[in-house]
Parts: sequence; C-alpha cells; structure tokens
Amino acid sequence: CIHYHQNIFLLIFAYKLFFLFFYDVCYFYNNHIGKTTHKTTILLVIYLSYIAKKTNSMVIKADALHYKTDVFSNAAVLISLLLVTFTGYEIIDVIVGGGIALYIIYSAYSLIQEGILVLLDRAVDEEVVSNIEEIIKQNDKVNTYHLLKTREAANQTFVEVHLVFNCLI
Repeated sequence: CIHYHQNIFLLIFAYKLFFLFFYDVCYFYNNHIGKTTHKTTILLVIYLSYIAKKTNSMVIKADALHYKTDVFSNAAVLISLLLVTFTGYEIIDVIVGGGIALYIIYSAYSLIQEGILVLLDRAVDEEVVSNIEEIIKQNDKVNTYHLLKTREAANQTFVEVHLVFNCLI
C-alpha cells in the first residue's frame, strides 16, 4: 500500500515537472517564434485524460479539465469572431461565450461533486457490495453476516462486516 502511494506521488510529481517544462517551452515557442501551440495543448488534454482514467487522480482530472476548457475557449473565440465578422450578429459572441461558461460550470460541478464524495468516504458501488456478499456466502465457515459497511478513500476500498461463524470450527 505504501509503495502504491509512493508510485502515485512520483507519477504526479514527474507529471508536474514535465508539464512545467512543457509549458515553458510552449510559452517560448508561442511568444518568440510566433506559432501557436493549440495542437500541443490538444495532445496534452488527450494525454492527461488518459493518465486521469488510469490513476483516478483528482489532481490530474482537474488539470485535464483546465486545459480542455482552454482549448474550447480558444476555439469558441475564433469561431465566434468569424461568425460575427461574416454575419454582423454580435449576439453570436454572447451565445458562444455562454455555452463555454455553461460547459465549464457543468464540468467543474461534476469534479467538485466527486471531490466531496471522496472527502466524505462514499460507499462503494452496489455491484462491488454484491461481489463482497457472494464471497462471504461462499465461505462454509460463516453462518451469517450483518452490518456490512464499505467506503472508498482515494484508490482503496475498505470493508467492515460482522461475521457469525459456525460454532463447530
């Protein structure tokens, strides 16, 4: 368990170092060479989303959301500028900006909700609970069980149960 947490910490630390360097390179490239880094940001979003799914890290999920909203905001600004220029309807800019704002609020809400559930040690899914119950029922030495409680904290599942054993053990 300790080694697992050390590996996750090292992965997040390496990720932060790499992307701080990556950000500096992109900043230099953007400001001194004059080319945009939109493609690299999209690649960064894809990579962060992959790592977030693999590690289930809230920090990496938040960073992926941050860069994803940057990509969407930049694309929305370009699209709305083009549409306003060609149509003359300035309301398009308000509508596109409102859409991006709603996306950011929706995404942040789900991330905040997940963070609160982690802080409150939420119970595991019903499917996992039924698997635990099946494992208990398969043991011949256990007569019954009661007070089955489960919770998740980070990437660990904790189970508490009162088992009633066969008195002939």
